Amino acid sequence: MDTSTRKAFFHKLQSNPRWIDHVVPMLQAENGEGDTAKDSPFELVESVVNILLSAVAQYDSKFSFQPVDASSFFTEKERNHFELLLFLSSDSLRPAEIRLQQEGCSPGVTLVEVIQNTHTLNTWKSECSRSSSGQEYLSSKMLRNAFSNLLSILLTDMLYLQLYHNKTTRGIEVRNISSDNEVRVEIDFRGLILTVDLLTAIDCEGLLPIHTYPSKGKKLGHKRNSPSKRKTVNCGIQLVSKATSVEYHWRIWYCKAERFELDFKRFPQRWESFQLFKTLVYKKLGCNFLKPYLLQTVLLHECAKFSDVDQWTEEKLPSRFHGLVEVLESFARDKNCPHFFIPSLNLFTEISNEDLKGLCRKIKFIRERCGKVKGQESFLEKD
Repeated sequence: MDTSTRKAFFHKLQSNPRWIDHVVPMLQAENGEGDTAKDSPFELVESVVNILLSAVAQYDSKFSFQPVDASSFFTEKERNHFELLLFLSSDSLRPAEIRLQQEGCSPGVTLVEVIQNTHTLNTWKSECSRSSSGQEYLSSKMLRNAFSNLLSILLTDMLYLQLYHNKTTRGIEVRNISSDNEVRVEIDFRGLILTVDLLTAIDCEGLLPIHTYPSKGKKLGHKRNSPSKRKTVNCGIQLVSKATSVEYHWRIWYCKAERFELDFKRFPQRWESFQLFKTLVYKKLGCNFLKPYLLQTVLLHECAKFSDVDQWTEEKLPSRFHGLVEVLESFARDKNCPHFFIPSLNLFTEISNEDLKGLCRKIKFIRERCGKVKGQESFLEKD
């Protein structure tokens, strides 16, 4: 082995621990086998939900939503349980006719004041709560209840949907299983049962500009690579009708900004590393208490450290995967997973300390066990 080859060999050992070199190929093989047999249920959900939305708009025009399509935000919460964002049409609720009031609110939530003498207030007045000072606030809970009631009216007569929409729902049973906290439907298609949370959302593009990319990296102790190559983007925010402790609070989401930051189309290895990461966490570590959004947040923090395309190549995939595991372990030790755009918001607040300690123990165990030359394969192949 000549000097240059020897240096390259030892550099590789230093860059990727032995356990990473064992784990990544096995996870890749397992994901490759699973992808061929797994069909996405999105097309079925898309078809059923669009039929429902069309019928809802016929009953009450203010519940006019943007159609669901391939660009929609469709997230798997757990097996056969999904969240789907439904954006209200700007003809129904005009973002220019609302004001956000975050003063006094917890991080990640806001009040939505509807401006007086506007089309939006005339349309949504029955879903608003009036303050003592005369301001009208759109109630997230009241809107959910109104939407759920409309769905119940429709779903009491599936025959109507079948006739009105040219019998496209034949063979599909849809049930409204909503509660005060969520609008939820159950889709039964020949024994395949899918649960879908329908999250009403307001797209406030341009309302709150996002100019925080450099500060995030600095706050977390990371140096951002080639900042001049990054573009500041104004993706606005999305207000989501999801249950909070106060019925007229709305959750602030950054779906579009997160999608922009991840940019899976430009960085396919980010997507691949994310799939490997999920397989490790769910199938090998058995940590189902970590929801996909938490793992995506870990990925966002890792992407903030490595923003160039040449840092997300197939060759560097093991290193990026290793980084994801280290970030997750660090967050678990600190019992704090900072939201990517709201660092003061800890996404681990609903996870017990025991679960987080258990996660750290499992990562340590797999690192030590798979760092050995023998025995690592039999351990990883257990489900």
